[in-house]
Amino acid sequence: MMESDFLELPWHDSVILNINIDRSNPGEVDELVLKVDWPEGNQSFLRFVKCYWILLQMNMGFNALESVLTADHMVESETLSEVKQVWKGMGRDLEGLNHFIIETNTTAGKIEIICKQLEITAVGEPIKE
Repeated sequence: MMESDFLELPWHDSVILNINIDRSNPGEVDELVLKVDWPEGNQSFLRFVKCYWILLQMNMGFNALESVLTADHMVESETLSEVKQVWKGMGRDLEGLNHFIIETNTTAGKIEIICKQLEITAVGEPIKE
């Protein structure tokens, strides 16, 4: 997944329908999957693979869809540097990490993900194993 692919998605006013965290095999399967409804009406799964850090800050209880305000992708950030330092202290030198940030309109929430890669699959297509 290239940075431009993520940034070129029609994020503004897309809707997050579902968030799933899979740690069924910790250290091997550490993933976050978002199901997103895009403004033009199609839907996709965004699978963040080999996650090392996730921050999920959301307000619940509103009777409204969770629409997206902005989304960003970085390969350098202060948070990314901090996460790398923590893992370096445990003897792991992590290269090639990505920092994704999604901010929501509805509840002023924020989803931050630091992971190795992102896979995007249209709903109805097989998801990679």
